[in-house]
Amino acid sequence: MKKKLSAIIFATIISASCITTMAQDEVFIPSVSGVVEQLDPNPQYLPMSDQNNIRDWQLSLTMSDEFEGASLDSSKWYNYHPFWSGRSPSSFHKENVRVEDGQLILSSTYEETPTQTILNLSKVHGDEFHTYASAAVVSKNKGGYGYYEVMTRTAPVGVSSSFWFRDPKVGKREIDVYEQVGRPEDGNILKADGSTIHGNTHRFDYADGKTTTTPFTVHTGMDLTDEYHVYGLEWGRDKLRFYFNGELMYEFDNPEKQEIFEPLHAIFDMETRLFDIKKDPPAEKFYTYTTEDGEERFTGDFHVEYFRVWRSDVDQDPSDHEITVNDYEHPINNFNASYGSPASMSDPVWANAEPLSAMHAKKGEVTADSQKTVVKSMWDEEYLYILADVFDSEVYRNSNPSALHESDCTELYISAYKERNKGLYNLDDFWIKIYPDGTVQNHENMPAGTICEAEVTPTGYRTLYKIPHELYNGRAGATIGFDIQINDASATAGARHTILGWNDTLNEAYRNPDVFGQLTLVGSNGETEPVSNMPFISFEDSEEVVWNVTGNSKTESEIVSYTGVNAMSVTMGERASNKNEVTMLTLAPTSGVWDIGGNDRISSVIRNTGDSNIQIRINVVDALGNEKMNYFTVAAGTTKECIIGPEKLGQPGVNNADWTGDGHAGNGVDTSQITKIKYYMPEEMANVMAGVKQATFVVDEVHATR
Repeated sequence: MKKKLSAIIFATIISASCITTMAQDEVFIPSVSGVVEQLDPNPQYLPMSDQNNIRDWQLSLTMSDEFEGASLDSSKWYNYHPFWSGRSPSSFHKENVRVEDGQLILSSTYEETPTQTILNLSKVHGDEFHTYASAAVVSKNKGGYGYYEVMTRTAPVGVSSSFWFRDPKVGKREIDVYEQVGRPEDGNILKADGSTIHGNTHRFDYADGKTTTTPFTVHTGMDLTDEYHVYGLEWGRDKLRFYFNGELMYEFDNPEKQEIFEPLHAIFDMETRLFDIKKDPPAEKFYTYTTEDGEERFTGDFHVEYFRVWRSDVDQDPSDHEITVNDYEHPINNFNASYGSPASMSDPVWANAEPLSAMHAKKGEVTADSQKTVVKSMWDEEYLYILADVFDSEVYRNSNPSALHESDCTELYISAYKERNKGLYNLDDFWIKIYPDGTVQNHENMPAGTICEAEVTPTGYRTLYKIPHELYNGRAGATIGFDIQINDASATAGARHTILGWNDTLNEAYRNPDVFGQLTLVGSNGETEPVSNMPFISFEDSEEVVWNVTGNSKTESEIVSYTGVNAMSVTMGERASNKNEVTMLTLAPTSGVWDIGGNDRISSVIRNTGDSNIQIRINVVDALGNEKMNYFTVAAGTTKECIIGPEKLGQPGVNNADWTGDGHAGNGVDTSQITKIKYYMPEEMANVMAGVKQATFVVDEVHATR
């Protein structure tokens, strides 16, 4: 990536009180020749997600705007979009932009009579633009790495209020911090209560013409059109992170996915017909009303309270973060798979399996026939079995090969590690469709050896999925991500008129595993809880001693107390020159092995008490001789929960590596035969933690979980 960055021009950044040259990877290129960025090193405002100013942010006076003037600051903004006329049928109008009462206001209006702008556009584009006048505001300066934050109240009409970045003249990249279609007239993904946030990034420059995206959707549970909320973007070379009210919504590895390194213009705008919206708002939706607070408000107004930009010389933390949004309340239902080995779809053993709870309509309506549809699940040591007995008076197959999906079929979704808020299919996620005639369509990640069967019945059809336990540990108490969908089509409609779902309420399961529910493998004796003999290790006086510390002559260790709770403190007094003398904390059973049972991850709390970032490596060793190394970057003076999940534990004996973010390498381990868990820093590797001669890490709360 350094080679790509070397082609970028780096400006000298001047503040009122000092001259600061930004780090090479911190990008800012003004679009006006001779303009340099003025920074305030002691800003009054800080990013909502970093109120302690861990990264020593400096406010960009050049780009930030509180909108306190009588009109839009023309030295910072265009009151139109210099690259685009708008998303039809709406078009951007300068007169729909104003500054009022310390706010930037973009407005969308319904035009009974074509405006002059619409008439001018019609000469070039015909009748593409009509009916709706909207607005756009674009920054004259372009920004790169830094932190961007806005406080906005979106428009309560079914037109988008958006904050994004783009420069089509230079960069083939786009960052959509958020797009919020107030209260849409018609949509499946976007809720009509104004609660939905949609974000994305785009890359357009592939030689084969393909575009890659990183979409995510969050349902906040709040009406975003009613009150002001804060949206943030932390844009770095390593990570792009998206925030809502100071909490992380979504993040991804920039170099691994989109390579968004070039500076872009910041944009506020309003558009019609985004996402799955099919109906633009009618004239009667545009009106002035009085809010509960007595404010006179127009439904088409998008309010921006401020736009703030910060830069930092402090390196971005490249590690993965826990993603939580308090009001993300998508349901997570659980379905139990009974223990058993059905030989066929009609095997009597299916009578022992409990049926799935009632399904809901993601499209169309739940009919009397569809209420009779039964879904059951069983498992044994080799397979997970899913049976769907579908009641359908008309078994229909679309004759158009390209529209096969608009036919009757069942659709299964599996996520082996059941992560939430990743928003995209990973290597352990897949879907499979089985049609009544036995035709199968599947995601590329479907495990080898999967068996799919189907048969037509007097009341409809049946499908059976037999999925080998290749991507997860198939044993009692294990839980995986799961959902199922029933597609009902007809000759009259020529397509699916009804889509039944179990957990997914957004009709997004085909692309977003976050909406899956969960399936738990129930043991032959009815056990559903994980069975584990690995103790919770927190170094308290009452615990059995299952630890020891080794190293060189400068290695020290002690049990310390933080607010009355014990933890193990390990100090590297000087760096070792060979692996045999590395400072190491080892946890091991006093006899036998540890089995984490139905749990699928090992968690540790690690504190870095020093002034420098350190890399902690956690190696898990099993009785078969496999060893899986995991590393975590722990920032100076911080505490981090380090979780080794199923992907990082891997499959026994399989050597794989993932060095992005907090990475892992080595042979996967058998989690039922753990013999050691080792904590250490790679002291002998001079290129890791360069310059760090002494360091202390504190370990606590080591336990198996799921």
